[in-house]
Amino acid sequence: MANAELRQEIKSSGVKQWQIADYLGWTESQFSKKMRYEMSEQYEDLIRGIILTLKKTKRSPPDSV
Repeated sequence: MANAELRQEIKSSGVKQWQIADYLGWTESQFSKKMRYEMSEQYEDLIRGIILTLKKTKRSPPDSV
């Protein structure tokens, strides 16, 4: 499975994939499609950084309009 290690890190962090996608300005489906193929080391590092940021800030979804 592509990005298996990264998927496990996301799962164990308690951060949801949609939260990472939202942080990147992507839709959840865009993020899911990117995860189907091995990402470059730069993207993996970016996502790991986002996971840490989201865990620290405990960022919640935006208020509904």
